[in-house]
Amino acid sequence: MSIAASQKSTKTTRKAKSKSSNKASIQPSDKGAITSNKQASAATKERLLDSAQKHFSKSGFGASSVHQIASDAGVNVSLISYHFGGKEGLFKTCIERAGIDRQIAADHILNAAPTSLVEVKLRLTMFVDAVLLDGINNPEIFAIMLQGLECDFPMIQEVYQQTFHRIFNTLVEFLESARKRKILAAWVVPELSVHQLMGAIVHTLRTDAIRKRMYNNSITDPAFREIARDYLVKTFLDGQANSAESSL
Repeated sequence: MSIAASQKSTKTTRKAKSKSSNKASIQPSDKGAITSNKQASAATKERLLDSAQKHFSKSGFGASSVHQIASDAGVNVSLISYHFGGKEGLFKTCIERAGIDRQIAADHILNAAPTSLVEVKLRLTMFVDAVLLDGINNPEIFAIMLQGLECDFPMIQEVYQQTFHRIFNTLVEFLESARKRKILAAWVVPELSVHQLMGAIVHTLRTDAIRKRMYNNSITDPAFREIARDYLVKTFLDGQANSAESSL
């Protein structure tokens, strides 16, 4: 065998051994460890988000301490920067997580152009009921949503536009389609109408403790929540419906 052939044979043998070594180095136990690490990392992020949601809703963005958020989550504070890039990124992710689920729900309820005033009323009733119930069951998210409206950070405003503001626009488009079909009066301005409706819903949620104390009524009571929901929808639609439709 020539020297060149011998060298070529040696290189081939080394490559084969190297490939065999690499395959041997990735054991099933190693794959399990990688999966376990990913799951632990995801669990850590969720604990941080849950802790941050509580602190942001109670104390606001400015007064919330990243050290306290991390401590309550049972992790090192450095993991906030590792997973979210800092406090602002953590707040952004809280808004994003809350907003996406609610956008999906709004799309489901308002996903088609209405064909009658009865349908407009039905879909608005479903929407108002969902928002009221969500505000009762998730007061922390409701508080964070309101904070997002007042936050000046561009990154947070961007994610707010992509989540909660999309819900607003979905409702605007729904009312605009009803106006174009002459279900609502021609003078109706959907953007102003949505501001009116959302303002009334937010006010109903924010004043529930006062209403409970003064009148012993609360939207946490399903029967009273139904009354409040129907009242919001009726007062919203009265005067905005096309006269021909409203007489039906």
